[in-house]
Amino acid sequence: LGIEMALGGPEEHLVLRSDGPPGVCSLVLNRPRRANPLSLAALEALSESLSAIAKEEAIRVVVLGAKGPNFCAGHDLKELLTLSAEGAQLLFRRCSDVMQQLASLPQPVLAAVRGAAHAGGCQLAASCDVVYASASATFATPG
Repeated sequence: LGIEMALGGPEEHLVLRSDGPPGVCSLVLNRPRRANPLSLAALEALSESLSAIAKEEAIRVVVLGAKGPNFCAGHDLKELLTLSAEGAQLLFRRCSDVMQQLASLPQPVLAAVRGAAHAGGCQLAASCDVVYASASATFATPG
């Protein structure tokens, strides 16, 4: 396949790569300065990528990782503060839909976790088929 695409607009929330070993596709969360939050744009990019991957028989396994020292710190709280009640409901619904997409993807999904996988980031990792956690990985959900 040999593709690399940045998804999610000018901030490139997600990078889709299939230039590694044959049959392996990598999805890389790409906002390391913010600990790779699950913004609406990131969730949309993930959803679009997962829909495309599901149809691609040449992809045999998906690796979900992240740039920077942390996997995903959860929802983008700065974005959440700007949303109306309806906007927040849309965000959480989209998040739930993406988690279901991950769980039902025909290809197995491996989460490669280092650093923080907190709140929605922990949910993201848990929605994958396998989690490979580095020694620095931490998992937490809010109380």
